Amino acid sequence: MVHILRLMTEEKFERKDWADAEGKRRTLWCCFILDKLISNGSDRPPAFDSASITTLLPAPDADFVLGRETRTTTLAQPNQQESLLSYTIRIVDVLGSVVAWSGAGGRDIDDRCPWDPTSPFFRFDKALKDWEDLLPQYMQLHPETIAAHVACGQGNLFALMHLLNYHARCYLHREYIPFIPPKGYDPANGPCDGPPLARRPSLPEPPEYWFKSIQIGIQSARRISTFFSEMVARDLAPWAYPFSGICLMTAGTFHVVCSFSTWKSCEQYMGLAAKKLLAEDLRKMIKLQEVWALAAHWIKVLRRYYERVGIDNNTNHQTDGNIPRDEAIAAEGILQLHEVVVHSISAVTDAPQGISVHLPSKEFDIYALLELESGDSCAEPLLDEMPPEVQLTDADEEEVDMVGSDMHEMITEDIYSFEDFLFSWK
Repeated sequence: MVHILRLMTEEKFERKDWADAEGKRRTLWCCFILDKLISNGSDRPPAFDSASITTLLPAPDADFVLGRETRTTTLAQPNQQESLLSYTIRIVDVLGSVVAWSGAGGRDIDDRCPWDPTSPFFRFDKALKDWEDLLPQYMQLHPETIAAHVACGQGNLFALMHLLNYHARCYLHREYIPFIPPKGYDPANGPCDGPPLARRPSLPEPPEYWFKSIQIGIQSARRISTFFSEMVARDLAPWAYPFSGICLMTAGTFHVVCSFSTWKSCEQYMGLAAKKLLAEDLRKMIKLQEVWALAAHWIKVLRRYYERVGIDNNTNHQTDGNIPRDEAIAAEGILQLHEVVVHSISAVTDAPQGISVHLPSKEFDIYALLELESGDSCAEPLLDEMPPEVQLTDADEEEVDMVGSDMHEMITEDIYSFEDFLFSWK
């Protein structure tokens, strides 16, 4: 319908009343957000081409409510004076591009080094950094800004925006990690599977590149888990939409691997520290399935993945960290995981039951983690205190735009199609 109405071009609104045009623009961008979040790049490609959209981004909510005409910019024109919804649209656009690239094959069909400026990985990583640099001080993630946006009624959207930022970083920097890492492997030494990288003498590997990449990935996963707890504590409606749950799912894939790995470059995040975060995420997903039944499938997938990684890390032979593991074993794990997802989509249970006719041993059962005490001291610190030079001023607080609940209602309609998105992660 959006395509039929040609809402993707600003020329469509040139002779319309501003308030009426702004309402239609917001309709377009809400559809854009939903499309990007449920697309996976393979069997469900995105319906919108970001580069072809010339429609202006949404104006601040206060201007829209008051009918006060405001000229905004397009998606292709970054601006540090945009509404919270506009910044959310920008990070969703980057996240959608990352997921689409990974779902279409990612590094398996692109042998360029991730530090190559022509590679998609480099462009996405730069886009995420540019997005963070674009945020004004009062929209950056600090305790003071969270409190300010909550007070202005924007806490839900503000929290979701930053959660999706961590999700995009986590998703991107997971790309070069094996599905089931072999013993002796350390991601700080670079990838151990997949097609060899096309290294060029003119583009040498930056110092500690892989170490920095895995640190970003793990820390982003830990921030998702910790920030979700903050959302629960501040009553920021983390159960209102499933997109926060898929962030937990992505973070959980990191926590599962870290639970059984012994990477020396990230040893402070391994073992018990990861298991405690995974246990907290599992508790939240169990609660989430009471609202969104799809979360029951995520729990099943994580349970199977946890068992598989645990068994392989206890039975496989030692390697030197550079030899790819048995491709047959890895392929078997992928096929089993995919089969679990496909066959579980048609049957939603009332409780997070295990895989049909299969019960993992307690040693490798993710439910055993629920016996761990909650509230661990190993969690990633949510935020640093805002430094004095970037403390919120009265002028900053006035810039915070109020965003209503209409967008949340729109992006959660017919959400069961969201299950397609699950197939995109590896």
